[in-house]
This record gives sequence, structure tokens and C-alpha cells, in this order.
Amino acid sequence: FRGTEDSNCLLAGFNINGYVRGNDGSLEPPIAAHTRATISRCVFQENGGACGTVLQFCDGLIINCLFADNNYMNCAGLHPVIDGCHGLIKNCTIANSRDRLGIRVLDGTTTIENCILYNDGITLGAGAIVNVSYTRWEPPVRVQGSPSELNLGPGNIEADPCFADTIRGDYHLKSRTGRWDPDKGS
Repeated sequence: FRGTEDSNCLLAGFNINGYVRGNDGSLEPPIAAHTRATISRCVFQENGGACGTVLQFCDGLIINCLFADNNYMNCAGLHPVIDGCHGLIKNCTIANSRDRLGIRVLDGTTTIENCILYNDGITLGAGAIVNVSYTRWEPPVRVQGSPSELNLGPGNIEADPCFADTIRGDYHLKSRTGRWDPDKGS
């Protein structure tokens, strides 16, 4: 992305092998603006990305995406899977990142709604405001700067999400009989 896109720009239905950056740092002068594109139904799984960060500087809607088993090797410092995104993260699963670094919010506001954070936490930078509701999550919450604010709304839980098979990378939810099969209705 260039950092100039609005919500009408849509990235949907892709398996991402690498990472997505919401601005173009190679431009002269560099564009500091973040994209406001919508990212929907994408899978970011088993990527190294930019030292484990697979989505960065996206301030639009991030909806119905899977971020799972993303790792990095030989990188110093904190490298969360979703970094510096301000906007709405909704109906997403963020699971099993290295060092449990799921989402880092920098100076800005992010709303996390109806998501599953599993073995992943939230990091607050200086000036960060994070609103969390109807989300399965667990600590850790890391504070890298202040002032910052974590607002826990209604419906948050810490229960096991009962994934079908995390060892094989299947992050669908189990039904009573195992993995949901739409053909069988169970």
C-alpha cells in the first residue's frame, strides 16, 4: 500500500506469504500516512514477515482474518504480528505468535471486537488507546509507554477457544463431534 488508500480499497480472500505494509517508506519524501484500506478474509499463517510482523500501518477495517503461527528468526526487539494499526480489528483470530506478541498499538486508537487472541497479547505504546470487547484474550498486556489506556468492554472471556487442531494449523472451532463439517452439519 502507498498510505493513500481509503476504505473503498479492498484486499480480500488472499493467503499472504510474507507481510503487508500500510505505507510506502521508499518514497521520497517518505509517506507517513497509514492506509485506510479494508483487509478481509485473508490468511497470514506460518510467515516470517518483517521479523514476524505480518501486518503494519493499516488503519482501516481488518475483518475475518487469520493470523497464526507467525514467527521470526534472528531479529532483536519486539516484533508483534499486527503492528501500528489503528482502526477496527473484528472477527479475527490471532494465535500462537512467537513470544506471544499479537498486537501492538502505537500512538492512536484501536478497537478489537469479537476476536480470538490465543497465546498472544496486546502491547500499548505511548499514546495508545485500545478498546476490547466480546473477545477471547488473555494477558500479557505490555506497556511500552505512557500515557496509554486499555478499556475492557463487555463480553471478554479467557476460556479455551477449542480450536480443531492447532498442531496441524487448523484454527477452526470444534463442534461437539470435532471439526465443523458444513456438508454434514456437525
